[in-house]
Order: sequence, then structure tokens, then C-alpha cells
Amino acid sequence: MTMTLGEKLKEELRKRNLTQNELARRANLVSSTVSNCVCDVQQPEELTIKKLEMALGISLREYVQEDYSKAVDEDAIIFAKSLKKLMLEREMTQTELAEMTNMSRPTITRLLKGQTLSNLRDLKKLSVALDVTLDELICGRETDEDELAKNKIGKGLVEYLRKLSEKDKSILIHLLQRN
Repeated sequence: MTMTLGEKLKEELRKRNLTQNELARRANLVSSTVSNCVCDVQQPEELTIKKLEMALGISLREYVQEDYSKAVDEDAIIFAKSLKKLMLEREMTQTELAEMTNMSRPTITRLLKGQTLSNLRDLKKLSVALDVTLDELICGRETDEDELAKNKIGKGLVEYLRKLSEKDKSILIHLLQRN
């Protein structure tokens, strides 16, 4: 079985004794972008891959997987529909949501077009701004645990949660206890 991009990046970081923040600086990327790549949370854009390749001096093309990008695309589309619905219900514009979450308007646009998925910190910001639980935000409605497990997005969420750092897991637990 081939390595994922995240697994290859982890291996290279270990080999070179680098942190994700150091790689981000070398590649002229924000640390959350590198973190998303290392955790296989999000399919990186072409420019991101090029910057990582330049910073590490290696090719990463073989580790960018077609299957993964298709799964991300499907989940991103489901999330986009949910986000659009919530914004419409609140008569909220992209600019208003961007200001409330301190996210860029282009990022909100990409989320609404299903071109990207959000990281945990941004999910938290969106959840607070839209005054909904994480379940409502991700799935488009309140769900119970059994229904979530049957739901494709629920399975994707479980996989997403498994990849989180301990710090992100504790943030999520805190959020869920608050909701």
C-alpha cells in the first residue's frame, strides 16, 4: 500500500528533525496548511504541493492520491450544502460570516463551493458564528449518535477525528461539552 501525502510528510519531518512550523516557514506557507497536509485532512492545492516540494527538495506527486481527493470532494460538497442552508436561514452574507469568524472571504467562498474542507479551529469559529452544534454544521441538522454512524458524513467525521492531534481533540471535547 502506498503512503499518503501526510505519511510521507511525517517521514520527511522525522528524517530532517523538522517541526511542522519550521516546514511552514521554509515553504512560505501558514502552519495550518502544513498541518492539514500532514494530517491528510485536506487535499492541498497545486501551489502548496510545489512549495512543499521546494522546501524539502523532493517530489510529492506520487503521494497525492486520487481516491482521497474524490472523498474530500464529496464531503466538501455535503458540508457546502449545510453551510449554505445555515447562512440562508440566518440571512447571512459571506462577508458577514468572514468578519464574524475572522476567516477570509475567499476561504468562505471556497467552503461554499465545496472546493475545500475546514480545519477544526475554523469549524469551531463557524459553529459559534452560526450558533449551531458541530453536528448541525457538518451534517446540516441535529443528529443522534446512531444516525450519525450510519451517515456517510458521520463516517468521514470519525476518520477526521482519528487524525486530530491531542490538542485538537481536547478542543473538540470542550466544544461538545459546551453544546
